Amino acid sequence: MKSSVYDQHDKTFSDVMAYVVLDDKRERVATIAFKTYPSGAVHAFVHWIGLEMTKATAKGFGYDKRTAAAASAARQITNIATLGDDKTQGRALDFREALSLDGGQHWDGALRDAGFIVWQAV
Repeated sequence: MKSSVYDQHDKTFSDVMAYVVLDDKRERVATIAFKTYPSGAVHAFVHWIGLEMTKATAKGFGYDKRTAAAASAARQITNIATLGDDKTQGRALDFREALSLDGGQHWDGALRDAGFIVWQAV
């Protein structure tokens, strides 16, 4: 029996979570995606729009691997000074600082506390 497009979608995205990060004007400023593997490893792909995407992996058990992977990927964000104006650079720095935290709060809560809006897309 041929699988439906819904079955194909569920299979393809069963272990993927993707988020859109908006600023206070509800404009997209970043995206974050997570891929979880059967081994338990989690890859985080963090992309501040206008800068190069970063990637990090968290392995093991017994802790929040999404937050750990996102924090590690955020610490790799560089070249913020190449962004247009001071306000954009400042918000990118706020994003990197908030997402870099890995001390108990979930990654999305840290971004919300820094004034960002986080929407799950997938």
